[in-house]
Amino acid sequence: MALDHFVGRIETVDLLHFDNATEYVAAAQQMKTRFDTRDANRPASKGVAKRAVRRMLEGARTVLYDSGLPHCYWSEAVEAYCANRNFHDEIRNTKKTAHQLRFGHKFKGIKVPFGAAVRWLPAGERLSSARGKFDPRTRPGIFVGCKIASGGVGHGVYHVTDVDDYVNAESHHKVYIQETKELVLPK
Repeated sequence: MALDHFVGRIETVDLLHFDNATEYVAAAQQMKTRFDTRDANRPASKGVAKRAVRRMLEGARTVLYDSGLPHCYWSEAVEAYCANRNFHDEIRNTKKTAHQLRFGHKFKGIKVPFGAAVRWLPAGERLSSARGKFDPRTRPGIFVGCKIASGGVGHGVYHVTDVDDYVNAESHHKVYIQETKELVLPK
């Protein structure tokens, strides 16, 4: 990427932080922007980030395996694992979750294991109109995560796959993920 791409675009940056790549150093100097570099070829300086990525991969692999869902749900498993850690796991020595520390209150949604059988209320016409007059309003589904807005905010919107869609799909890659605010964990 040409240095011209960056020049004039970064106006409010006080300090850039990157590795010792010569093109980044040249760009920062050209833009007259302060910069700091990490020690090249020192894996120890990346240890915290590498451990976080490893924890996320191991956690997502575990919840996907425990759910019994196929591998094509890996991205939903990653999001669900990370959301559950932020919403429900207490940070050592604080007795608070990451969500509490950031927003000042506990997550208001319900705790649902990835891949759990749930009952959900469809909002769309297709599934709502398909039920009979005396059929239950909720449908059986499979929980595959929460909708997370930018900034890590959870709004109580859940992602599910409809059991009938899942069972009748030609391929699990083609199963539509539904959004609902109404979710019930069966006993």
